[in-house]
Amino acid sequence: MTARLVTAVLALAVAGCATSTVAISLEASKPVPEDRIYQRELTGPGAGRTAKLTFLRDAGALGSACTHLILVDEKLAFGIRSGERQTLYVAPGPHTLELQIAGGLCAGLLSTPVETVLGDGAEETYRILKPSLGARPRLMKVGATPGGAAPSGAVTLEALGARLLHRNGAVAIWALSRPAK
Repeated sequence: MTARLVTAVLALAVAGCATSTVAISLEASKPVPEDRIYQRELTGPGAGRTAKLTFLRDAGALGSACTHLILVDEKLAFGIRSGERQTLYVAPGPHTLELQIAGGLCAGLLSTPVETVLGDGAEETYRILKPSLGARPRLMKVGATPGGAAPSGAVTLEALGARLLHRNGAVAIWALSRPAK
């Protein structure tokens, strides 16, 4: 009896770190509760914050034991759980988005940061997923509208398959993920 109980608990612990493959729609998701929003000023548009970032976390039992933390420009913005959504309004320009796993059975996992450059009025939507069992969770862009012009000093070269950011004399290049042809 004890061996079966230990086996069941271990199986649930491993399953709790996997993310459901069921994507969730904006309409079907629930908002992140206020007690897990750490930068409340970003939850509505404001002076200079005209670019919109929306995050959707997959629904389902798998992965529900893990809290995902979203950092924007290395600052903790909110914690999101299974089936939830959160929208943030940020200033146009370059931003770094990062996912960390900090609560539940999966604490300590990190994802690769995502770099983005947003124009005035731009909107981007990200899905929080785990591509396969054993893989690290990640942010995947699933929607975007460009908005107005790119911020001063920033150039996007998506047609070339790379993103070039030139600002204040510094240049950085990031590869864009593209589907295989």
